[in-house]
Amino acid sequence: MAAELFLKDGGDGAGLGRPFEGKGAPRTLDRHSTGWYRVLEATKKICVLGDPAVGKTSVIRRYALDCFDEGYLTTIGARVLNRTQVLRFPGQSAELRLHLKIWEISGQNRHLELYPSYYLGAEGAIIVGDATRVETQVNLWKWIEGFRAAAGRVPIILVVNKTDLMDETEFDLELMDEISHEFRCPFRMSSARNGANVDNVFRELAYQLAGRKPLSGPRRGRAC
Repeated sequence: MAAELFLKDGGDGAGLGRPFEGKGAPRTLDRHSTGWYRVLEATKKICVLGDPAVGKTSVIRRYALDCFDEGYLTTIGARVLNRTQVLRFPGQSAELRLHLKIWEISGQNRHLELYPSYYLGAEGAIIVGDATRVETQVNLWKWIEGFRAAAGRVPIILVVNKTDLMDETEFDLELMDEISHEFRCPFRMSSARNGANVDNVFRELAYQLAGRKPLSGPRRGRAC
């Protein structure tokens, strides 16, 4: 496993800050179009969770594999996909290659007793609801509470998926604002089917894991 490097700043996201390294972790120099720059690497575990059939598998496959399957794929227990997210920091002569271990957690109630063990070691999460079923948005409360009980107060982004099938009577903006405010978690809209906003959500979480706000990214509201 590659040695982990971490980025630390003053907490306001204003700058990359001074990198500090795990034991024996090397610094790497690479060639960029503007000259030499540092390449840092880190491995992070994140979880994607939520009710059954909200599109967790589809969101992950769209991000990791850039594909979409119309069929419903039931997840049994948990499954893991990997993708490296490259984060660049202009003016800091540094690039972070963040190797994401993406754990998809089954939404089936019969796996409830396994959830805490799946969450252990996670440093972030994407919790997914369905824009066509308001009850999946209500249930985001329990998913956040259960995850934080095991993983602690790590970054979480809430995602309301299936905006391509948006049903205005089933999407509760006031509820999502309330949950977002209560748990201090941003919420975003996405469509795994057409890819709208999916990459942006993972990129935003990756910057949070690096201790840095994204240079630009999605805002609350519908998929862009």
